[in-house]
Amino acid sequence: MADQQETHCCPPGSLGPGGPSDYKTVGAIETVEGHDIYVVGKGDVAVMILPDIWGWNSGRTRLVADEFAAEGYLVVVPRSFKVPLKGGTDGDGLYPAFTFDANGAEFLPWLKEASSVEHTTEIINNTVAFVKSRGPTKIGVVGCCWGAWAGTLASTLHPEIVAGVGFHPSIGVEAKVTDGSPVELVKRSQCPWYYMPAGNDADEDYGEEGSFTQALISKFGKDKVKTKRFESMKHGWVPRGDHTNADVAAAQKLAMDEAKSYFKAML
Repeated sequence: MADQQETHCCPPGSLGPGGPSDYKTVGAIETVEGHDIYVVGKGDVAVMILPDIWGWNSGRTRLVADEFAAEGYLVVVPRSFKVPLKGGTDGDGLYPAFTFDANGAEFLPWLKEASSVEHTTEIINNTVAFVKSRGPTKIGVVGCCWGAWAGTLASTLHPEIVAGVGFHPSIGVEAKVTDGSPVELVKRSQCPWYYMPAGNDADEDYGEEGSFTQALISKFGKDKVKTKRFESMKHGWVPRGDHTNADVAAAQKLAMDEAKSYFKAML
């Protein structure tokens, strides 16, 4: 994986925690088989959001969920990590003050424990079962950063997942958690994806000729696989970018508009 530090899941120059802290959510928490899920909206089709490494309630994550729900989807965001680091953010993922510069040595040991394939598979299976219990039989998956790895794993497990969107994806987590090959994981996906990398995400992975993009195109065709680079944005901008900055807000809106259009066509 080019441009990724060995002990990090995010490329150098990525954003830290951020986004609105005063957003009023419209969904509710449901506990299913001992696992917490943020649930919002209703519909015949579902969207499962797998968050970045700050977890299920950091930055704009639930705002994003609520926005998809407004399109007529049942949307679910599971508490994703087995154990939060030092309490995490709302009991999930990294703690709000975490930075890779100051606290990076804590990250990889925590990641391997908190997001093992076994635990992540359990979260995915539980969430998909919950969705199906509510009626939908088709699911779109959205993954931010770490969540794009988890979403790719999910897409290898459940044929109900028929399309994926990766905001500033970190599928290289596969090599850190399992010592496996990220591109081989992508090849096992049962659905096409739309990648939206930031300017500091690896073009050789997520670009038009990137290894992940090409692996999907070879399986699903160029008409179903998309990638769009947000060159001026930093990794993390969708849930963690400063929405009071006009350029960031415009990029956030464009990314969401692209994701909605893709799901409308694919789901």
